[in-house]
Amino acid sequence: MVFTLGPKAISAGYRLASFDQIGSTNSEAMARARAGERGPMWFATTEQTAGRGRRQRAWIAPRGNLAASVLETL
Repeated sequence: MVFTLGPKAISAGYRLASFDQIGSTNSEAMARARAGERGPMWFATTEQTAGRGRRQRAWIAPRGNLAASVLETL
């Protein structure tokens, strides 16, 4: 699946990092923020293998699902 941003998101300055498979979209967003990324940026994948949910529970999304995180900093 190919992810694209809509015209409103693009005009608002959002960018997109999409992955065929990733451990965690949230972990990727946090790592990039620590490396200096300021956003706004979407991280999306169709298969997430090592995400975290509430109370640190495993949060996986098998292939064909959507897992996404948004990085926005002030």
